[in-house]
Parts: sequence; C-alpha cells; structure tokens
Amino acid sequence: MQRFATGTSDFLTLRARQAVYVDKTEAFVARLLNDVVDAALFCRPRRFGKTLNMTTLRAFVEPAANPEAVRAAFAGLAIERADERVWRHFQSHPVIWLSFKDVKQAHWAATSLHLAALIAEEASRHAAIAPDLNDIDRAVFQDLLRTDSLTHRHEDALRQLARLLHLATGQKPLVLIDEYDTPIHSAFEHGYVDEAVAFFRAFLGAGLKDNPHVERSVMTGILRVAKESVFSGLNHLTVHTMLDAPAGAVVEYADAFGFTQREVDALCDQDAVDTPTRDAMKAMYNGYRLGGLELYNPWSLTRFLAAPTHGVAPHWVQTSDNALVGHLLTHHGVLAGSTLEALLRGETVTAFVDEHTVLREVSRRTDALLSFLLLAGYLTVESVELHEMRWRARLRAPNGEVRLALRGLMERFISDQADAAETPLVRAVLTGNAPLVERELGLVLERVLSYHLTGGHAPERVYQAFVAGLLVVLSDTHAVTTEHESGLGRADVLVTPRRPGLPGVVMELKAGKRSSVKAALEQLRTMDYAARLREAGATPVRLMAAVFDGKRVRVGFAEG
Repeated sequence: MQRFATGTSDFLTLRARQAVYVDKTEAFVARLLNDVVDAALFCRPRRFGKTLNMTTLRAFVEPAANPEAVRAAFAGLAIERADERVWRHFQSHPVIWLSFKDVKQAHWAATSLHLAALIAEEASRHAAIAPDLNDIDRAVFQDLLRTDSLTHRHEDALRQLARLLHLATGQKPLVLIDEYDTPIHSAFEHGYVDEAVAFFRAFLGAGLKDNPHVERSVMTGILRVAKESVFSGLNHLTVHTMLDAPAGAVVEYADAFGFTQREVDALCDQDAVDTPTRDAMKAMYNGYRLGGLELYNPWSLTRFLAAPTHGVAPHWVQTSDNALVGHLLTHHGVLAGSTLEALLRGETVTAFVDEHTVLREVSRRTDALLSFLLLAGYLTVESVELHEMRWRARLRAPNGEVRLALRGLMERFISDQADAAETPLVRAVLTGNAPLVERELGLVLERVLSYHLTGGHAPERVYQAFVAGLLVVLSDTHAVTTEHESGLGRADVLVTPRRPGLPGVVMELKAGKRSSVKAALEQLRTMDYAARLREAGATPVRLMAAVFDGKRVRVGFAEG
C-alpha cells in the first residue's frame, strides 16, 4: 500500500518520508518559472493543493544548507527534464515566505499583533544578512524584527525586506504569500474589514508594485478580492481562478491544482483499487471543470486512499470554514433558496458570475452568493459565455460531497429562518390565512428586502425568488419550485407535497399598484395552475394570489 501523509503540505517533508506525491513540478513550478509574468495570484478552493505547490516552488528556488539533499528530493520528478531556463533558478533566490492561514482573530488589535509577529518571524529567518548591511539599512532591518502592533512602518515591510535581501545577497527574492485572503475573510466576518483592507492594500502595493528588488511574486487564496480594494494599483497581477473559459479557450495552470483523471488512475493502479470503488470515488470527489479537464478534490481523494476501509465518505465538508457563506445566506438566502434546492437535486442553474469579490458590496449583491460558491469550490462551471460584457455560466454542484456540504448550509439556513419567525408565515400559507400572510410577509419584507432589488426591470422575479426562498423550510415535506409547468402554463411558485394528503399551494405573484388580487386568482383558475398539485394528491389545494407594491403586499386565497 502507498504511504499518504494527509496532514502534511510541505514538499520536502513529504519526500523525506517517502510519502505519495502527485507530481506537479512541471504543471506548476517549471511552468511558473518559465512564465513571463511578474506577479501571479492563484485562487482555488480549500484543500486543493495550494500550499503544497507553494512549498514545492520554495524548495526549488531557495538556497538550502544541503542543496544536494534538495536536488535528491526532486529526483525522478518531471522537472528533471526541464531546460536551463528553469534550472538556473534552482537554489538561486532568497525567498520571502508568508502564510496567513492562521490569521483569523476576532478583533483588529489581535490581528495586528499576529501580522506584526509573522513579519518579524520572516525577517528573523534572514538574520544572517545583517552584517552585510550598512548602518542605516541595519537599523531598518532591526525595525522589522519588532513585534508590537502594526504601524505605518509595517505597510512598507515587504518592500524593505525585499530590498535588503537583494542588497545583501545580490539576488532578487521571490515573494510567496500563501492564503493571502484568510485575514480578510475573518475581518469581514468580525466587522473590521476596512482596517484589514487598508493594511493589505498598502502592504502589497508597496511590496509588489514596480519593486525592482523582487524577482517575482506568487500568491494563493480562495477569493479574488477586487482590484479596487486590496489590489489597488497592482495592474500587473495575473489572476487564475476557477471560472472556466469558453469552450476551446486555453486555461493556464488548469492541471496545476487538483488531480486529473490520469493522476487518479495512476494512484488507483498502485493500490489495485477495483472498478466499483473507482466509480464511487468519482461520484463523490470528482467533477470540477477547468480548461477541458475534470478535476478531483485532492484532499478528499487522498484521505480516502489513506484509509479505504472507512469507505467513500465526505472529507472536504469536514474542513469547511463557512462564515462568509453563512453571511451571504443570511442576507440573500431567501432570494436563492429555490436555486440551492435545484443544485441539491443535481440540476444546472444559469447565472451571471463575477471573479471579483468586493467585500463591502457583498451584502447588497444578490449574485454574490453563487459567485462566491463557485470560487470557493461549492459549484463548478458546466459552460460559460460572455454576454453583454458579463460572464454568464451554467453552474452545478461538482460532486456528492459538495452536495452534502450545500445540504448542510441549507439546513442551517432553514433552522435560522425557523428561529427568526418564518414559521407563522409558512403555517399561514398552508392554511390559507390571508391576513396573517399579509402581516408576516410584510414584516419579513421590511427586514430583508431592499427597494434596490425590487426596482429593476423584473421585480416579479425578485418577489418570486424571495417567497420561494422563505418556503424552503418545508423541504422535508414539500417541494418548492418556481416557473414549473402546470396546467396550461408555468406557475410562479408551486408548493407540492411529497406525499398525498398534505396541503398544496400554487401562487401567482404580481407587482405594481395596478395589479389586482382578484385578477391574479382568476388567472390561477383559468390556466389551471393547480393541476400539478392535484396529480400529487394534495389535500386541500389552495390558490394564493399576492400583489406587491414595494414592501407592501395584498394576499387572497381560493380553493383549487
């Protein structure tokens, strides 16, 4: 059996232990060192091999006490076949290495101390350069070793450390920053995002923009935080995300993260994994599409292969940090409920997506949820096209373990909504209590829905998604769908019982002062939208008409 070191993301440690290493030296290291870009950002989901790739790059370029031992670690790997353009970088550059994976404090003061300590720790790793500096630069270096809270001098720390390393060694350093966006996620969750963004904008801008002392810089993260915030001024940054390109277009570094089918087959062949198990692995862990490839989640796959007797179980979901997703669900879940239900059924949904994440706007953008779920690995792109200068994508949940993760998020959202007084509304809808529906729906409209969302070209669609999202608490007993064919047309919202004998409701939703509850009820009868409910054995069948005017609503019921 192969040896899997699933808790280790350090390349040299894996090789020293003779543990399984899926060779990405050509796909990532050689390709990157041959690349002409000065600064690159790789956005990939959690546990997708980002840190391992970064430590592999670091091991290759950073001078070591025993370079022959490092060369031995790369023996037999694809990079051995690389040409002189790659090997001239071997053991040739100092490295500034910063990992922000553990910067998750609840307050800016604590985060400030942690960041200052990380900068000081990295500076102290290069203490041997101090004797080669003049008195002024030695004082600057000593200042980097201070571990008190961040000050303006820390904003210039990356630039200064790169300059001092270049002066002392004669070689420009590589700047490697792993999980750059973890502190920003935490800052957003805990309410100090302005302070965090201001620091990182200055820190990265001074250190990476037009810095003649940096050979190149590489960053990893989950999100591409928009250029107008963290990356303001870094117009030379090349960004690689999980947003696939249109069919036929090349996606650079598509195979650098995650496992391809060929790589998985090689692992399975080594351990003689049988065909049924391979099929189960594929259903649970595969399905991310990028550059014409389908990719496996490497963390989950190796966790299974390390202990196959435990069965093909979900692993990625157990590592999840869903604070930002939870925030988005709180603000937008009522508008996305029916969409998430479709994804949980394995269906494909179409939406505009954005690679950029502007955290200050995330609570006001109804498309932010699906865009974030895509970048974070909860969704993948089936196909994508450029439509009126925006990316329109067909999205789906990539595999079984992600659908379980989405189900968990949905259940927590449903629980939160049930605790937040939506239960009386649901009960009123099922029992046909029009005054109570008007009152409860009006209260929710005031709390949640923005006038900005209902003032567009299709406000009825917004109300439709809103109402359907509120009713997802019924998912155990009813299917809540929108635009479902029934009778002679498509019903706005159908609440269909999953077993005969339960009540069913079909809704017609209108927007505007001139709309009439009576006319909406007549449309429900004339078009026989309740046909699907009768087929499902709903008892009783209720017709519900709702007319919205901003945050006001009028409701009427009839028997179907």
